[in-house]
Amino acid sequence: MKNIVVVGSLNQDISISVRRLPVEGETVLARAVRKGIGGKGANQAIAASRLGGEVSMIGFVGNDSAGNEMLEAVKGGGVDCSGIGISDRERTGKAYITVDDAGRNTIVVDSGANSCVTPEFLETLLHDRIDANTIVLMQMEIPRESLLYGIEYAKKRDAFVILNPAPAAKLPREVYSGIDILTPNETELAILSSAAGKDISAMSTDLVKNGTACVVVTLGAEGAGIILNGTGVRRVQAPSVNAVDTTGAGDCFNGALAAALAQGYRLDDAVLFAVRAASFSVSSFGTITSYPDESQMEMTFGGNA
Repeated sequence: MKNIVVVGSLNQDISISVRRLPVEGETVLARAVRKGIGGKGANQAIAASRLGGEVSMIGFVGNDSAGNEMLEAVKGGGVDCSGIGISDRERTGKAYITVDDAGRNTIVVDSGANSCVTPEFLETLLHDRIDANTIVLMQMEIPRESLLYGIEYAKKRDAFVILNPAPAAKLPREVYSGIDILTPNETELAILSSAAGKDISAMSTDLVKNGTACVVVTLGAEGAGIILNGTGVRRVQAPSVNAVDTTGAGDCFNGALAAALAQGYRLDDAVLFAVRAASFSVSSFGTITSYPDESQMEMTFGGNA
């Protein structure tokens, strides 16, 4: 089995429940406010670990109570935290999440200590952690120069790179050749692709032509689409569930995808596994508290989950 190294963010989530999301200029009343563990990196690391992955994480928290809670939660999720630095200069990052009765959400992130993940920090920590038997899972909540450096360094060490391009921003064309699987949602895909406005096949094919080996587009309740060079879109359907909170579902998908690939699943089977894990997660409130473990996946979806 391959090991998984997650390079990414750790944030304290502040979730606000409302009847409906406010429109511009409107004030609405909160029904409840909850604090929790989050950050795309931490979420994906814990999701992968719960589903059988051997996971270590590289990132930064602040030297504060939120940072201590983050470290305890990530360690408790079975993740090796020896690559997580502690900053005396920056506070732990925070994500402010508003969720309505339909499970829709908006998120604003204060990066905080995540800005301390520099190329120099990554060089020191990646050297002894990645090789050809490693899946490196990254997102875009760390500084841009660090993201680009991490992708380049990982490919030099022959690691398998999965990039979840969230929050999305245009990437240099030459970066795509270092990405084995790119996992945008439809909104992120339109931001990345020069074929924006066309269907997901055309937009994804544009990115494959840039050099990435595969694009897996997450489609919410419709599952996911797999696009390889010249293959069109292979659809993977999601099971029908009663969605109450979609926060962190994409992170669950990415963590599950990495875990399945690390355990030797074929691509289509790994994507199906990830779609099912993400579907499970939206049926209850919270992020990591809603993520399934291996036994829950087997009970819910059977032995071929």
